[in-house]
Amino acid sequence: MFLRNYNRSWDKAPSADMSEHQNCAIMMPGGTVDDVTCNTRAFFVCEMNSQRSYVDVGCGPWKRAEGKCYLFANGQRYGWSDARQKCLKAGADLVKVDDHNENYWLTILQLPAWRGYWTGLRDAGHEGTWLWQDGTPYNKSYVNWRHEPNDYAYNEDCGQMYSDGVLNDMTCQAHLGYICEYPKQASQPCIIQWIGNGNSCYYFSNASLSSDLLRWTDVLQRCNDLSSDAGIKANYLSIDSQSEKAFVTTQVMLQRKSGGSFWTGLNDRTSEGVWIFNGATALPDPSLLNWANEPNNAGGNENCAAMYVGGRYNDLPCDAKSYFICEKPVPGYQSSSQRMAPNVVVCLIMSLLILLV
Repeated sequence: MFLRNYNRSWDKAPSADMSEHQNCAIMMPGGTVDDVTCNTRAFFVCEMNSQRSYVDVGCGPWKRAEGKCYLFANGQRYGWSDARQKCLKAGADLVKVDDHNENYWLTILQLPAWRGYWTGLRDAGHEGTWLWQDGTPYNKSYVNWRHEPNDYAYNEDCGQMYSDGVLNDMTCQAHLGYICEYPKQASQPCIIQWIGNGNSCYYFSNASLSSDLLRWTDVLQRCNDLSSDAGIKANYLSIDSQSEKAFVTTQVMLQRKSGGSFWTGLNDRTSEGVWIFNGATALPDPSLLNWANEPNNAGGNENCAAMYVGGRYNDLPCDAKSYFICEKPVPGYQSSSQRMAPNVVVCLIMSLLILLV
């Protein structure tokens, strides 16, 4: 660690006696500095510059998450309409939260600016009917209102997001920051036999081949055997949005053998009755799961879920054999490291510096 203004920190002036060989300095509790011999044993402090390498993954200076690029503007503040115009001029629009992943990401960002940011949500057309700026209705499970909206003073028609991702209805003329977003599809295609949708590639096993019937526990290895992209791991199918649900349902319907089932990543192997996609950290959105009078855990050992034509789920024993669906990210699709402010991070190995002699 480099000490700036070190002359002001000495406990007493460093020794002028060269024979003492006191050529190294230690910091004492309280911040004072003393010179000692360099073979003195002491705890230590590390320092590094926090400017990390930055890789542009397609969004330039904007932040990237999943298939979208985001701008969090909190410098000059605008009313809702002007904020939207700023986004539109940049080829984007105000943020529209349309899946659990996006909602969770915005919640954990801990954005600056206490007054918050404009989103694309508003009910200016009809009081109480909240729509995104493109006219589509919002899913309540993707929006964190927390005792709102209350239409205070009968004039709060636009959705404001606080730094913790919680929304509030606010008068549209209020001057706030704003969040712009635009979709950014990865440029590299999926490999042969895999089907691209959004930022994922999918493999649907051949429902006319008996060799593609596998036990649930064998699917993950087969998926990764089929994925030839170095460093990109495949997984079981995990459905995160309505658009993905519609895509997968359609693809299953197109398979040659009707009535066949396809393993997904959904299972309750960890805790009976708690269904979660393999590798996920949060429970799935219930609106994405069409159980159709299932699960029933027949026989007491049905802990893995397969999908049937029409998008219906059924719980089955994990050692039963079904066809399967694999999913993996599009090659080259990764979140970029955030560029940190050029300040200094000091890593304290111990909270107190104790001189050992």
